[in-house]
Amino acid sequence: KANFVPPNKPYCVADVRFANGADNDFVEQLLPQIDLSKFYGYAGWNTSANTLGSLLAGVKVRFQAENYNEEAFKKLQLIRFLDDWAYQANVRGQINEPCNISELMRPFEEKLSNVFDYEKQLQPKYTYPWNRKFEVEIAL
Repeated sequence: KANFVPPNKPYCVADVRFANGADNDFVEQLLPQIDLSKFYGYAGWNTSANTLGSLLAGVKVRFQAENYNEEAFKKLQLIRFLDDWAYQANVRGQINEPCNISELMRPFEEKLSNVFDYEKQLQPKYTYPWNRKFEVEIAL
């Protein structure tokens, strides 16, 4: 198991080790080391193409924004980590069908809120747009 050491320059993370969800060991190493001045984004979708496409779009906006909105960036990162790491790699395997996952998600929400020093109280809403547990929609 390799240890992650973030570079001393801007970077982003495409978490593509596993299909459809984050690498838990990697995310646990990454989160406490995130420095928002250098961290440009994270994604770990169901395919490498979805991961790279959404990640690069967010990175490009952050890199080229004339009026960078850090609160919007934090919100995007919270959604990606809640979906790709918390839900897809952890919570989804604990349920049999779409249901209220708020309690299962709470430990992840707390950890991410601390990492991203989110100014608002984190109160995500979880819904299933296709009524299947494969895909959850997260609204902040």
